Amino acid sequence: MAVLSGKVFAYLAAERPILAAVPPDGAAAALVRDTGAGVVAAPDDGAARRGEGPGYLEAVTYRWYGHVGPDENIDVGLRRSAAELAAWKLRDPVERLGAAAIARGDFTAGDLSAMQERAVETVDSAIAKALSAPYPETGALFDYVYVNNAR
Repeated sequence: MAVLSGKVFAYLAAERPILAAVPPDGAAAALVRDTGAGVVAAPDDGAARRGEGPGYLEAVTYRWYGHVGPDENIDVGLRRSAAELAAWKLRDPVERLGAAAIARGDFTAGDLSAMQERAVETVDSAIAKALSAPYPETGALFDYVYVNNAR
């Protein structure tokens, strides 16, 4: 039995072509192909690594925190151990990408720190804007939730 992210079904519901950069033998790839919803491109296509054209990057991620809120929720519904969570934190693709870029000389640790600070400032600004905005009208509750506003 395959487990798919609910977002896959949201993409299908949007009725837009999907470019799936997923393992070609996985459940998501099979679903995209079987439904004719788009194309599948292997994320580890070696041509891009050799500089022979465009490629696709798949960043396999792991949710550190619960679906909502700041808690790691080790004991709530996710059935994972603290050791499993710690192992995934060591594989964080964002941290690994930053370290690799610094090692290659793409930018310095100071440059990375400045980028991270700008990202935090941007998020903080967006949160402040959202908190100061008026609540939307009740009639807008389902806007942009289903396909009706997706186009």
